[in-house]
Amino acid sequence: MPGFQKINRLRMFRKKGLETMVKNEKRKKEEKWHLVIAQRIVHAIVGLVSFFCVAMPAVLLIKALDWIESIGVDGFDLVVMRLLAHALLLFDVYCVLLYIAAKVFLDNKEEGH
Repeated sequence: MPGFQKINRLRMFRKKGLETMVKNEKRKKEEKWHLVIAQRIVHAIVGLVSFFCVAMPAVLLIKALDWIESIGVDGFDLVVMRLLAHALLLFDVYCVLLYIAAKVFLDNKEEGH
């Protein structure tokens, strides 16, 4: 009889342990929905801040080139510099979009979606 009592206690312990695990998992799932939204917002903000940090020099360079052209300086060098400034701006947009997409993909991969 004592052996059966131990087995029954183990069964009860396992059953309660499983119930507790299920409750904890449900609670975790209920808590996570706002964290996912917060992570997406933070990733978007970080991406936009990095975009502005790189985009501002490119925009200032374009404005400086406009000013240089307005005072009468013209030539092949200005055209090349303008193309490089626009290329820097486009590359920055590409990097920001890639950053945000990678973060969303990695977050979804970690969550198992």
